[in-house]
Amino acid sequence: MPAIIRRVKGQCNLIWLENLNLRGDYKTIILDYIREKHPHLLPLY
Repeated sequence: MPAIIRRVKGQCNLIWLENLNLRGDYKTIILDYIREKHPHLLPLY
């Protein structure tokens, strides 16, 4: 998160952070993405 804030701080003046919503149809889509792109993070979800 700090790296993201540093990268965009010159382009915006407001950042909203929200927890990951794993309800409904989005859960499968998001978990499939994490499994494919960042499998080491899957146990966190």
